[in-house]
Amino acid sequence: LVCGGDGTVTWVLQEIEESKNECPELFQGEVDPPIGIVPAGTGNDLARSLGWGPKLRRVSDLVNYVSWMLNSANVPLDQWKVELTFDNEQSRLPAAFSDPLPAPGGKVKYTG
Repeated sequence: LVCGGDGTVTWVLQEIEESKNECPELFQGEVDPPIGIVPAGTGNDLARSLGWGPKLRRVSDLVNYVSWMLNSANVPLDQWKVELTFDNEQSRLPAAFSDPLPAPGGKVKYTG
């Protein structure tokens, strides 16, 4: 059960992926362990889109979240990383993408 916002959920999912690579014996018979979300972040877009609600209102509601998690169906998710490469640095992208990095052939690369 992850208590946080979109960034926290993303971090937990990334850590699970790293753990699967570093310690595969922990995941025998379990390809992707299920997680539940307690929406305690700022935006909570993922929690809202999966039906967990927009925001944790009261600490006493945690009991309900645990119950929902134990009785809910799994929804498969995938994560991905976008990498864009341009011929020059004139192409600027939103702040969600990293500062430009040099790429082979004098090009500019952004990741996000």
